[in-house]
Amino acid sequence: MTDLELARHEILEAHVAIERWFAGSAATADLAALMARFSEDFCMISPIGALFAKADVRALFDRLYATRPGFRITIDDVRLHGASTDSLLATYREDQSDATGNRTSRRSSAVIEKGSAGLIWRHLHETWLT
Repeated sequence: MTDLELARHEILEAHVAIERWFAGSAATADLAALMARFSEDFCMISPIGALFAKADVRALFDRLYATRPGFRITIDDVRLHGASTDSLLATYREDQSDATGNRTSRRSSAVIEKGSAGLIWRHLHETWLT
């Protein structure tokens, strides 16, 4: 796979797992695999500028399991902006919707590390799209 294909595949697969978690179609035991996608040093900047470490993301996932019936995530416009032997820098557009009619869109940038155990998210920065 090319670096762009690796980034696209990981971004899509991670969001499928997140979608299933929030919709409640994932088993609670699936949280361990979802959290394994994130580096111990993971850092996320939310669309409102809040800073989340891996433990904060875990707490968020714990709190929001099965809270968004009909939750859907669509990913497109994945672009690779940098790649090395050990990391990828990619951006993508993410659209979210649920059964209540809530819809949001964001553009995100992600640093994803390439390790012997696979791809691991190191940094994520999300920005609202209006």
